Amino acid sequence: MSAGTQRHQQTELRDRTAELSSTLRAKTEEAGQAVLAVAREKKEKELLMLEVVELRRELEGLEQELAAAQQDAGTASNRAQEEYDGRRDLEVALEKAQAAAAVLQETKDLEIAELRRRLKAEHCVRKACEKWLKSELKSREEMEGLLLAVRDVALGKTPAGATAGV
Repeated sequence: MSAGTQRHQQTELRDRTAELSSTLRAKTEEAGQAVLAVAREKKEKELLMLEVVELRRELEGLEQELAAAQQDAGTASNRAQEEYDGRRDLEVALEKAQAAAAVLQETKDLEIAELRRRLKAEHCVRKACEKWLKSELKSREEMEGLLLAVRDVALGKTPAGATAGV
């Protein structure tokens, strides 16, 4: 082997070593970047996992709020239905009471009309009785006058009404 060939081989060897070193540096740099990319992805994945956990907690909280709201809505709905039923029952009771009051008022009106009719009849009877009593009183006074006149005649006295009447 000649010195030129040896130099040539050495040059080729140096070139090849430089080329391999350059390739090795590039591959090392690529591997470093890949390791950094994997680390970033791992960190992003961890952050995403933390975010997923937080979102799940938030979802659970919202589901609990929804369940509580649905329960409150059910309770409110039941209360509203009970109030509606109560009002309906009260309206029915009110209608019955009003009907009973109307019947009672009609009955009372009839009783009042009957009492007024009776009062008027009794008033007429009382007037007739007063008239009869007046005529009886007058008859009695006349009878007393006649009895006194008969007594006076029987006793021989002159009747008191005769001298005044003659």
